[in-house]
Formats: sequence, C-alpha cells, structure tokens
Amino acid sequence: MSAPDRISPRRGLAAALLAGALHGPAEALPVSSSAHVAFVARLAAGRRGRRPADPELAKSVEVGAHAGTLAGLAVGLRREGGLVVRTALREPRLAARAALRIGVASLPAVLGALTCERLIEGHLGGDRAIAAGLAAGSVAMTLADARPADGRDWTDATLLDALAIGTAQSMALWPGVSRSGAVLTAARARGFSRAASGRISAALAVPVVGGATLLKLVRLSARLRAGTLDRGQVTVLTAVTATAAASGVLAAPTARRTLDGVPLAPFAAYRVALAGALAAADRRWRR
Repeated sequence: MSAPDRISPRRGLAAALLAGALHGPAEALPVSSSAHVAFVARLAAGRRGRRPADPELAKSVEVGAHAGTLAGLAVGLRREGGLVVRTALREPRLAARAALRIGVASLPAVLGALTCERLIEGHLGGDRAIAAGLAAGSVAMTLADARPADGRDWTDATLLDALAIGTAQSMALWPGVSRSGAVLTAARARGFSRAASGRISAALAVPVVGGATLLKLVRLSARLRAGTLDRGQVTVLTAVTATAAASGVLAAPTARRTLDGVPLAPFAAYRVALAGALAAADRRWRR
C-alpha cells in the first residue's frame, strides 16, 4: 500500500483485538474462524479490504489467533485434557494406536501447507473465495449430518478413516471451509456419531494448529531478520494472539458442548448467512 492507503495503527490494532475476541467462540464451533478474522480485517480496511495487501501476513494473523485460542481452550478444558493424559498412561497400547491415527490424519494438512499454502494464500484470500468456501462447507455439513450414524466411536477409527478425515481437514487451507467443520463433516460421513466426531476434531486440532503456528513463526522470524516485516505488525500479531487466548478460555464451555456432539445444520445456516454478508460487502466495496 502507498502511504495514503495505509490503515492507521490504531485502527489495525482495534481490528486485531476484535478478531481475537471473536476467534475463541468461532473456533469452538464449525463456523470458520478464519472467515470471521477475514471479515473483521475487511471491515477495518474499508474499500482496500477486498484482498489482503500482504497475504502471508494475513494468514499469520489467522494462525496467531488459532494458536492463542488453542492455548486458551487448553486452559479452559484442562480437566478433559488431564483425563486424556491419565487414560493414555493407563492404556499405553490404546494411546499408541490413537497417536498413529492422529499422525496419519495430520499428514495431508502438513503436505498441503508445505506445497500449496503460498499458492492458496495468493488466490483464495479474497472475499468471494472465502464466501464460496463457507457456502461449500455448509452444503457438505448439511448432507453429512443428515446421514444416520453407524454408532461408531472414535476408538473404532481405522487408518483409512484417519486418511479420509485428514484429507478433508487439509481442505481448511481454503479460508472459509473451517478445520473443525471439515473434520466433523468427514467423520459424520463415515458413520461416526456426533459426539465421536467432536472428539476426533479436538484430537486433530493440536498437531495441525501447532504445526501451522511453528511454520509461520519460522517465516515471520526470517522476515524480521530481513527487515521486510514492520515491527508495528508484530504488535498486531501479539494483540490478536493474546486476545484469542482470553476468548479461548471463555469459549471453553461452548467447546465442551461441541465435544459432546451437536447438530451441524444450524451452523451450516449461519455460515450461509455469513457468506452472503461477505459477498454483499465485496460487491459494495467494488462499487
């Protein structure tokens, strides 16, 4: 951006704080937290917000929000986390089997991030692309959740299940699709109950979000050393991460209900409404 087009630091910081505050509840539900972060960023940018001026930085802000929310949810759901740890220590064979499935399910997202992320950042970061991701995910969620469950529990998952669910999760590299929404959709499509699908989504969040955060930290550190990242932008990143952590703690009860299993149709309807709002804003900004 040229100097006259640059968003004021105060406005950028306010947008980061709002995005972080929204991110906790949005991440706890299958409504695409990335779309909410993008929408807030577009509102802050006004007419200049049709596409991020720096797609990688925009994605880094999103990942920072994910990392903060994950930390906040870990604090808010510490009892559930402690139960998982105690179960793993008591049944190491079952824990090793679960770790293998989680690893297999995480592979598609890792490969996609390493090979296609920059391409996706450059071509799918606009408002219309995000709205399309929201709408497409909504259709898939509705169809999958209408399918009767086979009564399968998450402990029954096979390596084929893990690969199929992980492939769906990798689609969340497209902003608007929603990582948790993609996992819940794929799990429901493969016959898992709503509660089992919620536990699968929670289990897959840690390696994927943690890996994405590490990758972005490495890239941002390189840009800081090269002098291509303004230190004022680091303040924005820090603000959105800290605010998302606080909102993650507050969103823990909502996340707990998601773990217990929720119908997906209401969230699909909300996503369609958000897609319509984003598309309408894009049309207005283009005029």
